[in-house]
Amino acid sequence: MSDINFLDETSSASSTVAREPVAPAKLETASATDQGASRKTVTAQKSTREEIAETLEDLEALLKAGASEHHAVTAIASIYEGTSVGAAYGRIADKLIDGTSLSDAINDEESVFPRVARDLISAGVNQQILWRNLRRSAELIRKSSDLTAELRVKLANPISLAILTVIVIVASVNLAFGNPDTLGPSAAVVATLILNATRVVGAVAIVALVGGIIAMIWYNTAGKKNPKFRLRIDRYLLTAPKGKRGKRMRRELRKVTTHDAGAKFTEVLASSLDAGMDESQSLRTAARATGNAAIILHVEEHIQRIYDGTEDLAGVARSPYFPPTLSHRLALQPGASERIDVLRDLSATYGKKAENASTSLANRLARRVDDLTLMFGVTTVFLLLTPMMISLQDMGNALNHV
Repeated sequence: MSDINFLDETSSASSTVAREPVAPAKLETASATDQGASRKTVTAQKSTREEIAETLEDLEALLKAGASEHHAVTAIASIYEGTSVGAAYGRIADKLIDGTSLSDAINDEESVFPRVARDLISAGVNQQILWRNLRRSAELIRKSSDLTAELRVKLANPISLAILTVIVIVASVNLAFGNPDTLGPSAAVVATLILNATRVVGAVAIVALVGGIIAMIWYNTAGKKNPKFRLRIDRYLLTAPKGKRGKRMRRELRKVTTHDAGAKFTEVLASSLDAGMDESQSLRTAARATGNAAIILHVEEHIQRIYDGTEDLAGVARSPYFPPTLSHRLALQPGASERIDVLRDLSATYGKKAENASTSLANRLARRVDDLTLMFGVTTVFLLLTPMMISLQDMGNALNHV
């Protein structure tokens, strides 16, 4: 699945205890001079998405309370001193002194603030809309989740169990039959065959494991930087299964990717339209939020058709990349406000379906691994007992001849 994170380069670091939004009275005590000196000496720790969301809520609260933009930003920089988001607010404060607008200064902080937040904040054409978009940006950051990463965590246990099972089989056979000549002539031949076969299986497993690790490293370093390759992978994940083999597993995987993308797309599209963005910019922002190269390309092509007058906004959902209900629901809405409400309802629905599909896929794979583990276990017992039974039989025959 696509590794293009909804938060762009923003960290989704390990969980931290969320702090309550800082009250304006508390922030009034921050010192701009101390903050400026601190930015020069302290190495910033990368902020979590929760901290970034908190700062946007704090900024909204201060602006609503009547604080100037520079004072509000400087105060937040002091409160979050020592973090990457605190350093970002310090740079924003410097830019405000130089005459840069608040929205433009935030938009320049690409390494800290998510793309969707920067797009929404840039759409604030007046103070009231800016305040509202700051709150919406914080909500979107909190709601965002990398379902791909969550699915990888769910799949890690069964895959690790399968690898461990192969290791146990190979180790058990090698320990049992390390010296097959002690088992007798007939048993030694069988034991040697089993020993060689398990060594081949072990070698194949090691090659597969190393190959998988190399493939992951290549994808994370070079593969996802290749637009054509990333587009091909994203399209594969979004399209329906064609072959019979693995059809059910691919169908489950498609449910995860399409509903997860649909949830992000509809939520951000609703927020963008409600923020006053035009349809084209709203569609672009929502497409980028999915992190899927195939959807981004599809939306860009659809925007061009809107410019040509051959399509409307609702037509963007007529694609196998989105859940089929999205196209129907958008086409039935008579007005802009109704469309925004429906998009928000669909976002919650698709998000739940994506989570359910992710759990179902992980459980299905876990059951398959459990079945394979049981089969391997029975096979291992059979492999261990067969030479021993042959050896006992040879001993019995030898005694009978005596």
